[in-house]
Amino acid sequence: MAKWKLIAVHGNKTPGAELKPGDKVKDFRGDEVEIVRLYPPHKPSSSGKVGVKETGSEFERTFFVTVIGAKFVEDNNAKR
Repeated sequence: MAKWKLIAVHGNKTPGAELKPGDKVKDFRGDEVEIVRLYPPHKPSSSGKVGVKETGSEFERTFFVTVIGAKFVEDNNAKR
């Protein structure tokens, strides 16, 4: 089974920077959200999803990773 990491593509951080739970980023509307959970792709044609909370909210919302300007890539350095 592949190991995945979430990386910034544009907008939030330097492209290629790894994004992890606890990181604060902006969605495509410019609203700040905190990453709380990663949902890596379950098949090759999937882009994966990310669970986020808006500042001051306790409710998690799930978005496709493109909403926060990110993508999942296989982590070739991960221990299997």
